[in-house]
Amino acid sequence: MSIKFREYELGKGKSPKTIKTYKKCLQILFEFLEGKGIHNLAQVNKRMLLEYFTYICNYIGVRGAPASNGYKNHMIFSMKLFFSYLIRFEYLRTDPSYDIEMIKEQSGLPHTCMTEEEIRKLLEKPLLDTSPLTLRDKAMLEVLFSTAIRANELCCLDMGDIDYQGGLIRINTPKGGASYQRVVPIGEAAVKYLKIYLRDARPVLQRGDSKALFVSYSGRRINNEGVLNVVKKYVFECGIKKHITTHSFRVTCATLMLKNGADIRYVQEQLGHRRITSTQRYTRLQPIDLKSIHRKCHPREKDMARERALEEKEAKKK
Repeated sequence: MSIKFREYELGKGKSPKTIKTYKKCLQILFEFLEGKGIHNLAQVNKRMLLEYFTYICNYIGVRGAPASNGYKNHMIFSMKLFFSYLIRFEYLRTDPSYDIEMIKEQSGLPHTCMTEEEIRKLLEKPLLDTSPLTLRDKAMLEVLFSTAIRANELCCLDMGDIDYQGGLIRINTPKGGASYQRVVPIGEAAVKYLKIYLRDARPVLQRGDSKALFVSYSGRRINNEGVLNVVKKYVFECGIKKHITTHSFRVTCATLMLKNGADIRYVQEQLGHRRITSTQRYTRLQPIDLKSIHRKCHPREKDMARERALEEKEAKKK
């Protein structure tokens, strides 16, 4: 039944990655039901799924840490979607998951943003030698920061996705599927090092996928883990103590663009966010306007401004 459900959702245009998530989440549901001695979905009732909801709320991930509310909601959504499928195709008469609510997610500040000094240090680190892998690493880091694309979007880039003359890059495999495909700008620095990589490094590395833009040591298309390992390597070599991941390049790009006056709508388009509220999180990291107003209008700040003016006046007299 689970296989038919996944085939149905795949036929609706869901991405293979999304289908894989459904599979993992439903496997957790089936293991829970088997532990309760239930092997027939017709036996599942609302009380049983409320117990499963409690189980989800206390779910511990494979690494021994509590699962995030986002992942817990993936589990709940997959369950509700599966039972909706069973109702639609008349495998069941009633939906026991109908009243199960999602877990409230609280969106705090991003913790992985880098300063301008840190990102420059990180981008300059691979310049110390010119081995094929180092040239590839340099190009990947520059593209990640310049375009703010996701790691998976970087991995899926093909040779023909870059418009070098126009300074644009086409994202064919975005999060959310084909309806979220987009074209975003890529800066001169990223283009420069991308061309060096293509000229001096990729011909040496490439032995498998001739379409893939970035390839691994084995010559095949690089994957998310490979990109993360590259990032971690240079973060360690730079001595940066923050928890930096591939997503940090995305957060840092968005934050610094907003800091430098970019319109939030353009940043939203660059990031490929569905809702502008997702982009607004980054404005909270750089409250520039608020700081300026605070400095001008807060009575204590006015007192300090007068003190500085007097000190400067006395200094000039001396």
